[in-house]
Amino acid sequence: MKQVLCSLFGVFALVAAANASTYYRIPTCGQIAYGQYAPLTKTYSGTIQLNPNEHLINTNSGFAWTDYLTPCQAGPSADFMFPNASSTLADLGFYVLHTYFPPGATRGVYDPHYALADLAVNYNQSTGLITWSFTGYNGLYCDYVNSDCSTIGQTYYYILLNIQTVQAPQLLSQGKPAFGSSAESSCYTAANAVDGDMCKRWGSKFTDNEWLVVDLGNVQKLSTVKLYWENSAAASYNLQVSSDGVAYTTIGSKSGFACGARTDSFPNLTASGRFVKMQGVKRSTQYGYSLYEIQVLGYAATGTLDAKLSAPTSASCASSTQACYVPANAFDLYPDTRWASNWTDNEWIYVDLGSVKTVTGIYLEWENAYASNFAMQLSQDAKCWTTFNTVTNTTGQNTLLLKQSSQGRYVRMLGIKRATGYGYSLYNFEVYGH
Repeated sequence: MKQVLCSLFGVFALVAAANASTYYRIPTCGQIAYGQYAPLTKTYSGTIQLNPNEHLINTNSGFAWTDYLTPCQAGPSADFMFPNASSTLADLGFYVLHTYFPPGATRGVYDPHYALADLAVNYNQSTGLITWSFTGYNGLYCDYVNSDCSTIGQTYYYILLNIQTVQAPQLLSQGKPAFGSSAESSCYTAANAVDGDMCKRWGSKFTDNEWLVVDLGNVQKLSTVKLYWENSAAASYNLQVSSDGVAYTTIGSKSGFACGARTDSFPNLTASGRFVKMQGVKRSTQYGYSLYEIQVLGYAATGTLDAKLSAPTSASCASSTQACYVPANAFDLYPDTRWASNWTDNEWIYVDLGSVKTVTGIYLEWENAYASNFAMQLSQDAKCWTTFNTVTNTTGQNTLLLKQSSQGRYVRMLGIKRATGYGYSLYNFEVYGH
């Protein structure tokens, strides 16, 4: 076992051992021996505040003794020698080790007479605060070699925490795909809410039931979410997470706000998810929802991140084109350029991903001439198409289709029925996967 540097009497010092599952030792170094021949009882208690990136491996607690420990003083180190502690610690989060040091001892003590009882530990996982207490008993030390059982020495208690250390929270959302239920105009797209620029913003249409979704790429453990509102802020809304983009769970809510710029924070989160959603409930103005930035902080998971597969350089094709509204406009990343078809129902547009990919998400950002019914299709050769999703009775909002896991090289939007007398018109056609 690694050595521990002790603090001044009655003060806790935190020292970490370099293990994969780290054992932190917090020694109390004060003398707790009282009287001759008449052992006294004393209650000890305290709190330990873990760092934000630490947590106990579990809430189990226990205690044990050790034969001998060098006197605990300010400065010198104390070398633990205790039986079976390694296996015991593996199953405990909070562990008390108590030992005895007789005056003038020159060798190990084999019959320490002391004890510990009433150990109580409370661990608040969300705040990292540990509150503990126990009763310590001091007894006689019997030196059977010299037939002397009258010596009272010093009893020491050491608190050992089996802590798992995780990385510090990272900003997970910046630059990740963001999708809005709508946009006030092509200047206020959802991407503005994750670009790190507090001068640019997302603005929705002027209705209550609007949303913004950030895709973190795969399931991540969240710690904090911050929303930086413009003057047209939400009066009330729900913060939600999802692993698949379909089933969402509410992890926080805000309500009762008037209009005005503000920053909302949801700290100490314990949720995990891939998709983080602001679901509007009620606006504070007659305008839409307006967000400068949404920041999602947490602990980055390992594994494959889904990414945007379509790009301005991707080849594209359409059944027809109106004037200068060519299919490439739907993939060029410019928010105010668009593809527009002829004014008939059976029109389509597809993108070539360059090779066979696994498609997990599609985002369609419609202009006012949108499809009320359409199908999403995949193909290996742009000749034989397989439908993997059909959407009906849309209301003009942007379309986010997730939880797909289909393979193909070509991805096509096949119009079935127009919602207007014009053709189909798309600002953006985005494909995600790996």
